[in-house]
Amino acid sequence: MSLAWSPDGRFLASGGTDSQVLMWDIASKVMVAQFNAHTAAVHTLAFSRDGEVLASGAYLRASGWY
Repeated sequence: MSLAWSPDGRFLASGGTDSQVLMWDIASKVMVAQFNAHTAAVHTLAFSRDGEVLASGAYLRASGWY
């Protein structure tokens, strides 16, 4: 449902309906991290400008964004 490229283009983060965020090393084509980030589908991802932080967001209909 959501993708974000790191600022240096080395990593791709993906998030979906399984509530997980996956981080992929593009050059080696390997998943390098897996986070059970939320209890709902991951709708948004964003790297910080320096690439050190990855933020994710999910939406619960009853309570809104968290």
